[in-house]
Amino acid sequence: MRLPQAFVDGVLRENGQAWLATVPEQLYHYCHVWGLKLDGPPRHGYLGLAFPVRRAGGPAVLKLTRINEETRDEAAALRFWNGRGAVQLLEAEPGVLLLERLDAGRTLAALELDAAVSVASGLLRRLSLPAPAEFLDMREYTVGLLGLARARWERFQPFPADWLRLPEVRQNLLVNQDLHYANVLAGSREEWLVIDPKPLRGDPEFALAPLLWNRWEEGPVLERFEQLVRGGALDRAVALEWTLFRVLEYWLWALDLGFTEDPGRCRALAEQLLQG
Repeated sequence: MRLPQAFVDGVLRENGQAWLATVPEQLYHYCHVWGLKLDGPPRHGYLGLAFPVRRAGGPAVLKLTRINEETRDEAAALRFWNGRGAVQLLEAEPGVLLLERLDAGRTLAALELDAAVSVASGLLRRLSLPAPAEFLDMREYTVGLLGLARARWERFQPFPADWLRLPEVRQNLLVNQDLHYANVLAGSREEWLVIDPKPLRGDPEFALAPLLWNRWEEGPVLERFEQLVRGGALDRAVALEWTLFRVLEYWLWALDLGFTEDPGRCRALAEQLLQG
C-alpha cells in the first residue's frame, strides 16, 4: 500500500526513516495477530497513520504512530477515559493502537463555529479528570518548552521578552493538549468523540489554545475565549495565562520552521489576548 506522500515527507524531514521502514512489517504483523483486514487507504496526522480495518467484531482503525514525549501516553489516556468522551481503545502495544471506527468524514471542523465551540468545551470539561501520576507532568513539560522558546526568542525577538512567562501549574487533572476541531469525530456510541490525545497532568486551561488558533479567522477571538472558559468551567485568569504562553511558544516554533502564515496569526492572537 502506498503511504500518503505528505506524511512520508514530514517523517523524513524529522529523520524518521528508521521508523518509516518498519511500517509495512508492523502493518502485516498486527493484521495477522489481531485478525484484521485492510479496508481502505490510510489517513494520517503529523505523527501517525490510521488504517481502516475490519475484524470479527466489525470495523476498526489500526493506528501506527511514532513514539515521543507527546504520544507516549496516548493509549494510557484512552484506557483511562474508557470511551467516555473519547474514542474506545480496543487493543494496544507500544506505538500501535486498535481503535473503534468513527466517521472520519465528519468532524467539528465542519460544524458551525458556535456549535463546535460548545461541543469542544463540553468535552474539555468532561475529560479533565484527576490524573494518575503515570502521566507526563505539565510542570516538567512546560519548563522544557520555555527553554526552547527562550532560545528561539534570542534568534527572532518578534515580541517583547517579558511577554514570555511560564504560568504556575495549579492542578493535577488529565489534559489533552491537542484538542482541536479536526480531532473530534462523529461517532455512534456518542455524537462526538475525541481522537489522538496528547495527554499531560496539570491545568485544563492549557488545552484551550488550539481551539483559538484553529478557525481563528471565523470570529472575534476574545468572544470565543469567553465561550470556552464558560463551557469548560475554567478559571479565566489561568486560561488567559496559559493561552498566551502557548500562542507565543507556537509563534516562535513557527518562525523556527520557516512558516509564513502562522506567525502572523499568532501575533494577532497575542495582541487580542493581551487586551483581555
